[in-house]
Amino acid sequence: MNPEARGRTLELVAKRPALRDELLERAHAGDVPGLARAGLSATDLERFFDGDEIEVGDLPEPETPGLSEVDFDLRIEAIVRDFDRPTILIVDDTWQPSDNPSMNAELEAARPKLEAVLGRVGRIEFRNVPMLWGGTGWVLDDRIIITNRHVGELVAQADGRGGFRFKPTLAGVPAEARIDFKSEHGSDEDDASEEVPLSAVRYLASSTRPDIALFQVAKGVALPRPVSLSTRKLKADAPVAVIGYPAFDSRSDRRAVDRYFGDIFEVKRMAPGIVTQVPGSDGIFFMHDATTLGGNSGSLVVDLATGKAVGLHFAGQYHVGNYAHTVTQINKALRGLRTMVTVPAGLASLTEKRDGAHAPSFFAGRAGYQPGFLGTGERRVPLPALGGSEADVAIATEPGGRKRPDLRYTHFSVKFSASRKVPRITACNIDGAKWKKIKRGDDQWFSDGRLPADVQLGERDYAHPDIDRGHMVRREDPNWGEPVDVSKANFDTFHYTNAAPQHARLNQRTTHWLGLENCVLENARTHGLKISVFTGPILRDDDPVLETGVQVPEEFWKIIAFLTTPDRKLRTTGYVLSQGEFIEDITEGFTFGEYRTYQVPVSQIATKTGYDFAQLAAADALVAGGLESAVPNVPPVIPLDRLESMVL
Repeated sequence: MNPEARGRTLELVAKRPALRDELLERAHAGDVPGLARAGLSATDLERFFDGDEIEVGDLPEPETPGLSEVDFDLRIEAIVRDFDRPTILIVDDTWQPSDNPSMNAELEAARPKLEAVLGRVGRIEFRNVPMLWGGTGWVLDDRIIITNRHVGELVAQADGRGGFRFKPTLAGVPAEARIDFKSEHGSDEDDASEEVPLSAVRYLASSTRPDIALFQVAKGVALPRPVSLSTRKLKADAPVAVIGYPAFDSRSDRRAVDRYFGDIFEVKRMAPGIVTQVPGSDGIFFMHDATTLGGNSGSLVVDLATGKAVGLHFAGQYHVGNYAHTVTQINKALRGLRTMVTVPAGLASLTEKRDGAHAPSFFAGRAGYQPGFLGTGERRVPLPALGGSEADVAIATEPGGRKRPDLRYTHFSVKFSASRKVPRITACNIDGAKWKKIKRGDDQWFSDGRLPADVQLGERDYAHPDIDRGHMVRREDPNWGEPVDVSKANFDTFHYTNAAPQHARLNQRTTHWLGLENCVLENARTHGLKISVFTGPILRDDDPVLETGVQVPEEFWKIIAFLTTPDRKLRTTGYVLSQGEFIEDITEGFTFGEYRTYQVPVSQIATKTGYDFAQLAAADALVAGGLESAVPNVPPVIPLDRLESMVL
């Protein structure tokens, strides 16, 4: 026996007393097909409702193979759930009471809230392609329509430049999409008065991300108001309704489909149900038991208590359950558009300024990294050579036409990769005694006119909501000296020539990169030290590729050079950071290792990069300290779970 299933079923019937009477009446009339398939009779159902316990062995063999091993209570639960999942036709943004009295009272109580959102849900229709329509969508935000990725992919694709486009067709014209807010039973199919063209594709999730797509409507086009998103925690058994456009689906039980839909498909319906499984710790999806078919992809899942959206329906299995993405995932996709779409009034503070550009003359007088910053002789540290990678360095044209292999900024320099469009190495001087704090303003990123525009990334290349422009020279590090120099240095770090793609969570763990960088700057400030910092990505040919076409470095390295006290000898330390596990969900075909920060021999960074770090490697603290690896012939590596673990 299955007491949990018994309890769930009796509780459901107790909440809807009319359901028991209706089920028994139809069962005795032979109008409950699920009874015969489960090997049950109307008398068995009546005994169950009266509290009798019946063993499976007491029952005849069911019509459907495999059901003989299923608990009696589970069979009853499936029948009751199946029977209690009506669908209701929507006409003129309202509905008539269904023939299922158990649901009418609950829906009537929610009628004002539901009628307010019915007109904001539409059918996603296509032009210039064989399919006339593909699913359901609804108004999510100002000029933004949400549906499922697998619906959007029927007419849209990535454009290879960080954005998305409508697919070209065999006829040589792009596919088109519309949303029709009517398409109701009895409506005129030729009436296009409620059709709204979808003018642009704003977001298509990758196959490893939540099944979400976002389309945009052109400015000036009339659109219903957005559906409000719920902020309440979703609870089990919460009453919900799915609003969408179910289409005939041969995969479902034909008798059940006939009972729920007759022969009426592809028009707007509402299906009530309850939440059967709340979201897990990842907050990606929940489950519900409303009746859905294929065309319901992208349907609105609305809370009957509030009339607000609680989810985006994306999949279902007959007699198992239906799946919907949570408001958390919807909001995440929407936040990714904030820098790319017009933002409603009151939300402008959430966006960054659009990209700018600086001509070569802007950089006049920038001295860049100074090799003699730490001293002369053995303390002098030139900008390292890049070995075979020097051929990939983009040549800068300075004001006046002089050519240079390095870009010079205020207190730092960059050698830039022309092929990967990211720094190969950055070198920064930090004077802790002269460092000054400067408030971070509204971020605005710029291209550097000393390099061709086509070798630099831009905002479209960083369009993915999980990818940040990662400063290689940290914003705070070069901010020292006279006020005018501090301002210039801070401003100079916001050039794409100083950025590489990084996962948004990369700098959120204090024991990793952020903690390391904070430690370096804090020590320089506290003790008035001079420090030179070299940073860059480890660039490999097989680095994973984002949907935007940009390769994301799997690891980053950093070398810190300083003078010991009191003997003032050159000393260095090296570090490697792997962000593999963080980019796993936005790349494909890649095997990821553990994300951690390690102190490693500088010589190993030289090996990984191919750069000439001979002088820096000779001054390595790990070498000077005589630290040996626990494994013979393998260089020592120190996981920096605590910053106190660093060897200096």
